[in-house]
Amino acid sequence: GGDCTPDVKKRDAANANVAGSPAWGAATPVGAAKKWLQQLSNSEPNFGCPKCSFLKHGCFFCLKGPPLEPEMRYKPGSVKTELVPKAPTFHPTEEEFEDPLEYINSIRLQGERCGAVCVVPPPSWTPTFSLPNQQTLHFATRIQALHELKTHPVRNQRSTGGTGSRASGRWYSGAKTQYISKDGVLSRKPLDHRQAEEDSSSKQQEARDGRGARAGVMHSLASLGKFDSYFRERYFRDFPEGRAPSVDDVEAEFWRVVDGAGETTKVEVVDANDVSALRVGSAFPQVSTARGSARVYATSLWNVSNLPKHPASALRYEEAIAGITTPWHHFGMCMSASPWHSEHHSLYSVSYLHHGAAKVCYSVPSSALDQFEAAMREHISKHSKCARRDALYTHSAMLSPSCLAAQGIPVYRLVQEENSFVVTFPSSYHACVNTGFNCAESSNLAPPDWLQYGAQAVVKYKLARHLAPLSHDKILLLLASVSPFTPPLLQLALPPVFKQRVEQEKIMRREAASLYSRSYIIRVGSENDTEDDTCYVCNTDLYWSALVCVCSPCNKTCLHHTACKCGPSKRGLVYRHTLQDLEGMATSLCEIGQEAQSCNSSLALPSPPPFTSYALSAFSAG
Repeated sequence: GGDCTPDVKKRDAANANVAGSPAWGAATPVGAAKKWLQQLSNSEPNFGCPKCSFLKHGCFFCLKGPPLEPEMRYKPGSVKTELVPKAPTFHPTEEEFEDPLEYINSIRLQGERCGAVCVVPPPSWTPTFSLPNQQTLHFATRIQALHELKTHPVRNQRSTGGTGSRASGRWYSGAKTQYISKDGVLSRKPLDHRQAEEDSSSKQQEARDGRGARAGVMHSLASLGKFDSYFRERYFRDFPEGRAPSVDDVEAEFWRVVDGAGETTKVEVVDANDVSALRVGSAFPQVSTARGSARVYATSLWNVSNLPKHPASALRYEEAIAGITTPWHHFGMCMSASPWHSEHHSLYSVSYLHHGAAKVCYSVPSSALDQFEAAMREHISKHSKCARRDALYTHSAMLSPSCLAAQGIPVYRLVQEENSFVVTFPSSYHACVNTGFNCAESSNLAPPDWLQYGAQAVVKYKLARHLAPLSHDKILLLLASVSPFTPPLLQLALPPVFKQRVEQEKIMRREAASLYSRSYIIRVGSENDTEDDTCYVCNTDLYWSALVCVCSPCNKTCLHHTACKCGPSKRGLVYRHTLQDLEGMATSLCEIGQEAQSCNSSLALPSPPPFTSYALSAFSAG
């Protein structure tokens, strides 16, 4: 104990990782050390370790998260719960609950009015939490600085970016080629899909954009749950004795910190959003492993692994895309949050809360889309250095319902409990706050009425020069090829969208005629195949056609743009189908749709979404 050589002093200084704490060599309780080593071998957080000289409340190293400083605490009575209009909660009967698309269509008007609804399954529907390898599973986390979520917009974890491939920001499984693309860097080297997802995720988390979030450490379900317990116990230590914080209490405290009401408080929490089920498996029972009564849930269409492949879903024939056609997991803790965002490609989303504390969800309906996006765009440009024209898709912030309401933007609120679904509707924005440790799982859905919203999303992405996560043109051709075998409502929904797209293609090819001197049909798998390509200039999907120049054959463009200054003699048009073939398909689809309606007179499509003024002229203006 009396050894004070320079080496020992250096060692002790390195181990004393908390200001003002005694060095490890000065006092190390043997029992505490044994306890730490034992718990470390189990990958569980231990409050107190050699790094912090066994402080009572630990350090980042042993907590696997930011320790709470003395000033980080609940401020009783400092803020009141905001009065936000409630979004509806539905309780379907056993019969109503059988088909998710039919039920969602039956509540569509209420859902579109609010942007999101809660659906509570019948009491008999109780799937077990079946996440594979629960004891050994570890996942990457991020640390959220709640006090900076409003004034420091953070990079959207689901955003895509760069140029060259729709796979930027996520990956395909089973596609012609595998891609990893971050910050515009594209790789065409085929990769194991798990490694691709892990590399992409780690690169994304390593780059801290703004001060709202940064990379955390690997957690297990047990360690994240234990850190949540530590946080709640320490943070709410001044809460009235004998009463645990309610959902309203946690929600009110969250907004006090985010809005900076009263005394400025630094609060950091941990969460794990968007953990791919392709890597860790689904928490719903799966057909390959389910036994007995669990098989009911493995085959249920409400199982979020099955929802995207519903017979009437436009995503049915899409390959595996993390978070869209295959689920995301969301592991949250007390006061962690998912800032405002809209689903990729204006898709529906369905999120199921497997177990844990409630989520408070907020939504802005599509009727207020322009208002909300204008407010958020202004907020992001004011508080971040991001000058990209697609900043709305790449960055996000947490604005309170009262802040939005003050600008005339309608906001709705619902509370999602265990064993319930939240359904969000096309072109709505939503956000959520977790009130404790929980595990949720979500995926996207594309009922027949989504086709119109998807077409509008393509226009918005084009104008923002943002990389679309899906090829809408590819989906249209896939559905056209199997139309005789699809459900009647899909047969009725496809013809007007397909015909409109053919008319756009005719205009585009006519206006681009002066830009090229020759044309070639696309041969699948060849160098001119545009299946995975997007426009070099605006990132628009090139599945139907593209312009290619001999000077830069890899830099394909849409028919509105060119990637070089070469003349038409060096440039060619590549196309997948002739206009005559496309018009023939449109005619056949109309006939199939008319036949479907004649056989079922009650069939009716919902009204198409209102196209904003910029959407109407986008394809003619480029």
